[in-house]
Amino acid sequence: MQKKDIKIIVIIFIITMILELTIFNINSYRVLSSKNSKNYIAEDFKYLDSEKDVTLFEINNINDEIKTIHIEIENYEIVKYKFLYTDETTSNFQETPEKVYVRNIENSKYIPVFLSRK
Repeated sequence: MQKKDIKIIVIIFIITMILELTIFNINSYRVLSSKNSKNYIAEDFKYLDSEKDVTLFEINNINDEIKTIHIEIENYEIVKYKFLYTDETTSNFQETPEKVYVRNIENSKYIPVFLSRK
């Protein structure tokens, strides 16, 4: 290997690390910077049926900043889901992106969100 090749590899590595530490972890930084948290349990969600094989959950009047939702679904191994929510600024439902819940994969049980219209 020549010095030029090593220099290119080092530059690519530095760029990769900068991207990893900033852009690719933006949700983690946003969650860590939160000073308040709110936990929801299964009874806080209203289950809604769906036509597209997607399980819908409803949260009414959140009125708080919510950065992450944790969900546990006992009845199924794999489920597509999304949340519909309202807050103090609107009574029309907003929705989160569709996610896939897999019981044995812990990351699928968390959905990073920014539920607040304040």
